Amino acid sequence: MKQAKTTTSAAGDARISQTSISAQIARLRWLAHLRWFEIAAIAVLSILQNYTHGLAFLDKLVLVAFLCLFNLVLIRSLKRGRADRADRLIFIPAVVLGLDIVVWLGLMLTTSPYLVAVPVFLLAVAASLLPWRVAYVLAGFSCLVFLLFRALNYLRDMPQAHDVPVIVLGSLAVMGCFVAIVYFTNAILSRLRRINTRLLEANRQLSGLDLAKSRFLRMSSHQLRGPLAAIHALVSAVQEVGGLSHKQYDLMLKIHHRLDEMMVQLDEMMRLSSLHESRYETERRRGVDATRALNETVKGFQEEASQKGLKLTLQTEALGPIQAWDDALETIIENLLSNAVKYTPPGGSISVRGSKAGPAVEIEVADTGIGIPPQQQGQVFREFFRATNAQQISGGTGLGLSITKAIVDRLGGQIRFVSAVGIGTTVTVILPSASLAAGPTEVVASDPPQAAKELPTTK
Repeated sequence: MKQAKTTTSAAGDARISQTSISAQIARLRWLAHLRWFEIAAIAVLSILQNYTHGLAFLDKLVLVAFLCLFNLVLIRSLKRGRADRADRLIFIPAVVLGLDIVVWLGLMLTTSPYLVAVPVFLLAVAASLLPWRVAYVLAGFSCLVFLLFRALNYLRDMPQAHDVPVIVLGSLAVMGCFVAIVYFTNAILSRLRRINTRLLEANRQLSGLDLAKSRFLRMSSHQLRGPLAAIHALVSAVQEVGGLSHKQYDLMLKIHHRLDEMMVQLDEMMRLSSLHESRYETERRRGVDATRALNETVKGFQEEASQKGLKLTLQTEALGPIQAWDDALETIIENLLSNAVKYTPPGGSISVRGSKAGPAVEIEVADTGIGIPPQQQGQVFREFFRATNAQQISGGTGLGLSITKAIVDRLGGQIRFVSAVGIGTTVTVILPSASLAAGPTEVVASDPPQAAKELPTTK
């Protein structure tokens, strides 16, 4: 057992290390792209600088060419993944930044003292990319290079004696600025990292609480479903035995109806908690025939819609397969059609359309029902939410659309709707075909349609 724990811990450390390496390589790529701007600035300064100061113009062009070649080698090594060890990930940016600082200090002392801002910026970059000890070493290296260049300038120009204190104080100020920028950058980043660590820990705790809530809902729903099923069976048996008065039989029908509603609610709670708690569906996906699933599901609602006096039509084409688990698509369509039938008054219509939207499958369910109030449309996919006008018509848990969104989210699809009170609601679900990779869910509430459009019968 101890050996197994050790192995697991080592595997976890390896994953963490690999993640850190990938993040550092991404930062190095950012640094390589940033250096192109530096090289361009050096080239411009080389062109604009007076040839009588500092290096010759040709020497500076050679320097620019060398920096370009060095940057190309750096980018190529990062693309090939050669910088995959911790020592390289520290050594490479330290050398790159050290070289840049030397170049800019030389330009500062030969061109303009205002260019000191660039080495200061590079030291801030070093403090953000490198361990704090290496950043301080780089700051000390910058101070030594600056002193060396100052000494060479002093020997060349031989300033007056009264200018020496000014030169010394200016040099000390510049070197102090080098060290100070590393200190303050490290202090700020350390504080941000501590805040980020606390946020990550709080997020883990919230995830744990959400998982505990989902498990509680699933277990309590499972425990309650057994007694309810027993009561349901007893009520059905009493109805079959007979001998009941008309009033007693009506009462039994009401009890039977309420039990059916409660069992449906428990099933929805169990399904939603399972979707939140586990990702087992992603491991057993397969190609599901979207056309067949759409036809069979709509056919199952024909009788219910007819009994309520609703016109249910379907228009579809060869949709092809989507990557999903067995009942995912059926559950999506069932929840949308159930709401459409429940909240569309008698004499209304419901149209279902299935079509290809490029490489994806688009399913649209439009009704001429009561619609959703505009101020409540942003909450329709929230768990246990029901619009105020829907509460006046029938009961329900408010979980149907939450389950639909959770499934669409897991399948990497998009869901959007348009709705207006008294006109109706149109819900559109777009799911990637079996060959497409999954992406994030999108929820969009648009302007209401002018009128519901009647669709022809199935092709």
